[in-house]
Amino acid sequence: MGSRTKVTITAEKVKELFSAAGFNVTGEPIPVTEGEFNAIFSVPTDRGETIIKLSPDNEDNLLTYEKGIMKREIDFYSLISDKTDIPVPRVLYSDLSKSAVSYEWFIMDKISGKTLDKTDFSNTQKQKIILDILAKHHKLRGDGYGYNGEYDNWYDAIRAMITNLYRDGENKLNSLKYGKAFLKKELSLGARLINAVDKNKELLKSIDCTLVNFDLWDKNMIFDGEKVYIIDPERAFFGDFISDIVITDIMKTSLSQKKGIIEEYKKAGGKDIEINRDTEIRFNIMLGYISFLMVVEKYYRYSFPDPYFIRNAYMIKPLKKAVKALENK
Repeated sequence: MGSRTKVTITAEKVKELFSAAGFNVTGEPIPVTEGEFNAIFSVPTDRGETIIKLSPDNEDNLLTYEKGIMKREIDFYSLISDKTDIPVPRVLYSDLSKSAVSYEWFIMDKISGKTLDKTDFSNTQKQKIILDILAKHHKLRGDGYGYNGEYDNWYDAIRAMITNLYRDGENKLNSLKYGKAFLKKELSLGARLINAVDKNKELLKSIDCTLVNFDLWDKNMIFDGEKVYIIDPERAFFGDFISDIVITDIMKTSLSQKKGIIEEYKKAGGKDIEINRDTEIRFNIMLGYISFLMVVEKYYRYSFPDPYFIRNAYMIKPLKKAVKALENK
């Protein structure tokens, strides 16, 4: 899958990195094309089948929240492994120093199996697996809010997260040859979303701090024949758990459309969600956030008419819907 964020690296260089990490490579590294952010190779070694992930090497192609994202992924695997029974890959080696190369990288176990979308599980079964995992996520509390736990409350965190995206969008305006008018419209919606956050400051300050995956869907889960492993938690943060209800079946863009999901989530041991004015505000703020993230992201990763550029451009529709719903509250 093509993306400007993926570093270009040869198989020989991959072998050099493994050698530096003390591994013996026993076959040719094979590029893994799935994924839209890191460069990934599948590499057979004397310690078994492994995966190496390599971060982008050009920060001009990164959104603000994506800087330092590899450390967060490693920390996420450690937290999930230590505090839950959710299966995750073992991280076998990491080098985040950029002392020898211009990117960060780490090696982990390769989970042999199929991503959940390629299994024979029914949609109902897949949804139950997802909601069971999310319920376990939401039992983990954070010491601080945001991607790095740097904020004291959810209002400060989500306002900064949206504001950073807004600034990322502004930074792209000067370099765009085409599409400036579209980006200006998207930024206008982002500004209105920030206003809605400010309008609901006291509500957002009251939100409990829980682990949020924010990207748990069937392509980020691998079934090995016995267990379902979760991978690629790059968007995870600490904040409002209702964010994960937004992501689950994302095309259902209101809480009322997700009554079945909410019931199943509760059965899985999840938190209570009463559909009311406050939960709808929280839901729409996070629907607005993920939609705004994706519409800004496309300018950093893709070019028109790349299918993924068009996919992300479509997210202006739920962004408009979320902003309008918030302004009518």
